[in-house]
Formats: sequence, structure tokens, C-alpha cells
Amino acid sequence: MSTDRPRASPFDGIAANAQQTETYGIAADATPLQWETLQPSGSGPWPFVLLIHGGGFKAGDTHLPFNACAQDVVNAGYFAASIEYRLAPPVQLLGQTFDGRFPDQPNDIELAAMAARADFRCNGEVFAIGGSAGASHSAWLAGKNLVNAAVLMSPAMQFDDPVSLQNSNFSHDVTNYAPNNLSAASPINVLASHAAPIFLVAFQQDSMPAPQYLLTVAKLAALVAPFDSQLLPGQGHSFDAGPTIKDQAITFLNAHRGRLASPAG
Repeated sequence: MSTDRPRASPFDGIAANAQQTETYGIAADATPLQWETLQPSGSGPWPFVLLIHGGGFKAGDTHLPFNACAQDVVNAGYFAASIEYRLAPPVQLLGQTFDGRFPDQPNDIELAAMAARADFRCNGEVFAIGGSAGASHSAWLAGKNLVNAAVLMSPAMQFDDPVSLQNSNFSHDVTNYAPNNLSAASPINVLASHAAPIFLVAFQQDSMPAPQYLLTVAKLAALVAPFDSQLLPGQGHSFDAGPTIKDQAITFLNAHRGRLASPAG
């Protein structure tokens, strides 16, 4: 009689739809970076969706996008991971010693994308959904071709746009995040024809200055890059768009399953 025991599955002991908080990586200043996760029912591995919070690059946490989107993407068969990234002054994550300004935050979200792809629960496909500053970071990942596709809700994209800088909130947030680096830190400047597909959404009466949407549509169209866009009626911002676009967003993600994503040169 054989005494061999069945080999344990890496998914054993992980309950479907059980929310967990995990460390996904260690930043350059030794800050532990965490994500909140929720996995689908059934057997993995699954495609990952990184949910990226806003907060003017200086605030926010993982709970808002997790609560707004996690169950929707999990119901569609995606593994949800709402990620932390270091914050610009005056807020810091526990253990953060660098100031969290550019390029600390892009470094963190790139680390999250790589950690997701290497995770044993991931099938190799990684997507991003972000709101406001989190949408800016999602666009950065798309521009770097580190995700299969990205959904951007009310992103800040061109930080040095003179019309947008007349908005005091926008001006304060981007100059606090990237003083003397507005152009280099602008996600619009990493977009290229080989960027990952983007679904861009904003409101007609959005607190994000209108040129940020319009400039991005124009840039993507000029690049002949794959994208879809929608300007929603009325007033709102960021994850406010979630309930309206969730079916379109899932359809968009599904359309780009199987696409090869790799760092852009």
C-alpha cells in the first residue's frame, strides 16, 4: 500500500470570497506595502485586477476602491487586489521614510504589477482600475505596458497643462507630488502606440479639470493607441463612475484577456 499523501494545492486553505490583507512588496525605503485581496469562487489561478485609490497623491487608502469595485470584479472571475503606495506629504504609510513624491509612487505601483503577475494565484494576466490619482497610476502602468488593460476614472494626466494649473486644488496636488518634475511625472507622457488598451471615463462636471480628459483623448487618438472613452453626464468624480460603467468596464477587461503585456522599452 502506498503511503504517499496527495500533494497539497497552493489554493488549499484559502476561502473563496475571503477578504485578506497581505504584504505584496517592500519599497526602496523598506516600507512594507500591502494590498487588500478578494478571490473568486472556483479554482484558480485567475486574472488579477489592481484597484488603485485616489487622494491627490497625498492621501487615501485601499478601502474605497475595494468597497467600490472588488465584489464586481470578483463576480466577473477576477482576483481583486486593492493596493497601497507611498504617499506624498503630509501623509505617510507606516514605516515610510522617503517623501513619497515622484518617482516613489510609480515605483510602488510597478512593484505591485510585477508582484501580481508573479503571484501563484495569478494566471499571468494583470489589469488596473483606478480613480483620480489612482487612475493616473493606472495610466502609468498602461503606458509602461505592465498591464493587459486599464480603466481610468477621472485621471490627472498632464500635470503641466497651464489651463488645469489654474485650478488651485489640481495645482496644489500635482506640484506637491512632483515639484520641478511635472512633465516627467505626467502619465500622458509615457503613453505610446504600444501602450496597453485604456478605457477613459470622466464626468461632464468633474472636479478634475476638463483638459485632463480632453488632452488624453487627443493624445491616444493621435497615437492610434487602443482606447475607449466616455464622458458621463452630470457631476461626479473618480469611483463615483463605478456603478454606471461597471458592466462596460468588465466587458472592456474581458476583451483584452490573453493580450501579452510586458515592460515597454
